[in-house]
Amino acid sequence: MKKRVTAKKSLEVDASLIGVVSQLPDYRLAHFINKHTDCRLVKEADLVMGAETPGEGARYPFFIGHNQDYGFDMCMVANRFADMPLLIPGLRNIDYLMLLFELTPQYDLNALIKSIREIPKVILVQGMERPKGAEACLAAIELHITRIKMEDS
Repeated sequence: MKKRVTAKKSLEVDASLIGVVSQLPDYRLAHFINKHTDCRLVKEADLVMGAETPGEGARYPFFIGHNQDYGFDMCMVANRFADMPLLIPGLRNIDYLMLLFELTPQYDLNALIKSIREIPKVILVQGMERPKGAEACLAAIELHITRIKMEDS
Protein backbone atom coordinates (compact mmCIF):
# COMPACT_ATOMS: atom_id res chain seq x y z
CA MET A 1 0.00 0.00 0.00
CA LYS A 2 1.39 3.39 -1.00
CA LYS A 3 1.45 6.18 1.48
CA ARG A 4 0.87 9.72 0.39
CA VAL A 5 2.99 12.28 2.19
CA THR A 6 2.13 15.95 1.93
CA ALA A 7 4.53 18.59 3.08
CA LYS A 8 3.13 21.98 3.85
CA LYS A 9 5.50 24.87 4.09
CA SER A 10 4.46 28.41 4.73
CA LEU A 11 5.47 30.91 2.10
CA GLU A 12 5.50 33.59 4.77
CA VAL A 13 8.38 35.93 4.01
CA ASP A 14 9.84 37.86 6.94
CA ALA A 15 9.96 41.29 5.31
CA SER A 16 8.75 44.79 5.98
CA LEU A 17 7.03 46.19 2.91
CA ILE A 18 7.11 49.81 1.74
CA GLY A 19 5.04 51.05 -1.19
CA VAL A 20 6.28 53.99 -3.27
CA VAL A 21 4.37 56.07 -5.80
CA SER A 22 6.71 58.10 -7.98
CA GLN A 23 7.05 59.59 -11.44
CA LEU A 24 10.76 58.75 -11.46
CA PRO A 25 12.17 55.90 -13.55
CA ASP A 26 13.50 52.99 -11.48
CA TYR A 27 17.20 53.84 -11.83
CA ARG A 28 16.63 57.50 -10.81
CA LEU A 29 14.54 56.50 -7.81
CA ALA A 30 17.26 54.05 -6.69
CA HIS A 31 19.86 56.80 -7.12
CA PHE A 32 17.90 59.24 -4.95
CA ILE A 33 17.13 56.59 -2.33
CA ASN A 34 20.87 55.88 -2.10
CA LYS A 35 21.58 59.61 -1.84
CA HIS A 36 18.93 60.47 0.78
CA THR A 37 18.98 57.34 2.98
CA ASP A 38 21.33 54.74 4.46
CA CYS A 39 20.24 52.27 1.76
CA ARG A 40 22.67 51.23 -0.96
CA LEU A 41 20.66 49.78 -3.81
CA VAL A 42 22.44 48.24 -6.82
CA LYS A 43 20.81 47.21 -10.11
CA GLU A 44 20.63 43.46 -10.59
CA ALA A 45 19.03 41.12 -13.11
CA ASP A 46 15.35 41.83 -13.69
CA LEU A 47 12.80 39.78 -11.81
CA VAL A 48 11.06 37.55 -14.35
CA MET A 49 7.56 36.34 -13.50
CA GLY A 50 5.27 33.96 -15.35
CA ALA A 51 8.03 32.44 -17.47
CA GLU A 52 7.40 28.90 -18.62
CA THR A 53 10.69 28.86 -20.52
CA PRO A 54 13.85 30.85 -19.76
CA GLY A 55 13.90 34.33 -21.28
CA GLU A 56 10.13 34.67 -21.42
CA GLY A 57 7.68 36.24 -19.01
CA ALA A 58 7.13 39.67 -17.54
CA ARG A 59 10.31 41.51 -16.52
CA TYR A 60 10.47 43.94 -13.60
CA PRO A 61 13.49 46.14 -12.76
CA PHE A 62 15.14 44.86 -9.60
CA PHE A 63 17.60 46.44 -7.17
CA ILE A 64 19.21 44.81 -4.16
CA GLY A 65 21.12 46.17 -1.18
CA HIS A 66 22.45 45.40 2.26
CA ASN A 67 22.52 47.68 5.29
CA GLN A 68 25.91 47.19 6.96
CA ASP A 69 24.99 49.10 10.13
CA TYR A 70 21.92 47.03 10.98
CA GLY A 71 22.70 43.85 9.02
CA PHE A 72 19.58 43.43 6.92
CA ASP A 73 18.99 42.90 3.21
CA MET A 74 16.63 44.97 1.12
CA CYS A 75 15.36 45.15 -2.41
CA MET A 76 13.34 47.45 -4.61
CA VAL A 77 11.26 46.12 -7.48
CA ALA A 78 8.92 47.86 -9.90
CA ASN A 79 5.28 46.92 -9.40
CA ARG A 80 4.45 48.42 -12.79
CA PHE A 81 6.84 48.59 -15.70
CA ALA A 82 6.26 49.44 -19.36
CA ASP A 83 3.44 47.31 -20.75
CA MET A 84 3.90 44.47 -18.24
CA PRO A 85 1.02 43.43 -15.99
CA LEU A 86 1.20 44.57 -12.39
CA LEU A 87 3.59 42.48 -10.33
CA ILE A 88 1.09 42.44 -7.46
CA PRO A 89 -2.37 43.19 -8.91
CA GLY A 90 -3.80 44.05 -5.49
CA LEU A 91 -1.46 47.07 -5.35
CA ARG A 92 -2.56 48.84 -8.51
CA ASN A 93 -1.73 52.33 -7.17
CA ILE A 94 1.84 51.43 -6.12
CA ASP A 95 4.71 51.94 -8.58
CA TYR A 96 7.58 50.42 -6.59
CA LEU A 97 7.91 48.01 -3.68
CA MET A 98 10.73 48.00 -1.19
CA LEU A 99 11.22 44.93 0.94
CA LEU A 100 13.43 45.00 4.00
CA PHE A 101 14.25 41.47 5.16
CA GLU A 102 14.75 40.51 8.81
CA LEU A 103 14.62 44.11 9.95
CA THR A 104 16.02 44.64 13.44
CA PRO A 105 13.88 46.43 16.04
CA GLN A 106 16.60 49.08 16.41
CA TYR A 107 16.16 50.28 12.83
CA ASP A 108 13.83 53.28 12.47
CA LEU A 109 11.59 52.37 9.53
CA ASN A 110 9.63 55.61 9.91
CA ALA A 111 12.82 57.65 9.42
CA LEU A 112 13.48 55.75 6.17
CA ILE A 113 9.94 56.42 4.96
CA LYS A 114 10.28 60.10 5.86
CA SER A 115 13.60 60.36 3.97
CA ILE A 116 12.14 58.77 0.84
CA ARG A 117 9.14 61.15 1.00
CA GLU A 118 11.55 64.09 0.70
CA ILE A 119 12.82 62.92 -2.71
CA PRO A 120 11.53 65.14 -5.54
CA LYS A 121 8.80 63.52 -7.68
CA VAL A 122 7.98 60.98 -4.98
CA ILE A 123 4.26 61.32 -4.43
CA LEU A 124 3.58 58.77 -1.70
CA VAL A 125 5.57 56.45 0.55
CA GLN A 126 3.91 54.20 3.08
CA GLY A 127 4.57 51.14 5.14
CA MET A 128 2.24 48.36 4.04
CA GLU A 129 0.73 45.12 5.19
CA ARG A 130 1.15 42.15 2.88
CA PRO A 131 -1.69 42.18 0.36
CA LYS A 132 -3.77 39.05 0.00
CA GLY A 133 -2.46 36.74 -2.70
CA ALA A 134 1.02 38.28 -2.71
CA GLU A 135 2.86 35.56 -0.79
CA ALA A 136 3.88 33.63 -3.91
CA CYS A 137 5.23 36.82 -5.46
CA LEU A 138 7.13 37.73 -2.29
CA ALA A 139 8.57 34.20 -2.16
CA ALA A 140 9.67 34.58 -5.81
CA ILE A 141 11.42 37.84 -4.90
CA GLU A 142 13.23 36.13 -2.02
CA LEU A 143 14.25 33.28 -4.35
CA HIS A 144 15.53 35.83 -6.90
CA ILE A 145 17.68 37.43 -4.18
CA THR A 146 19.04 34.01 -3.21
CA ARG A 147 20.00 33.31 -6.84
CA ILE A 148 21.76 36.66 -7.13
CA LYS A 149 23.73 36.02 -3.94
CA MET A 150 24.74 32.55 -5.15
CA GLU A 151 25.99 33.99 -8.46
CA ASP A 152 28.00 36.66 -6.66
CA SER A 153 29.77 34.22 -4.35
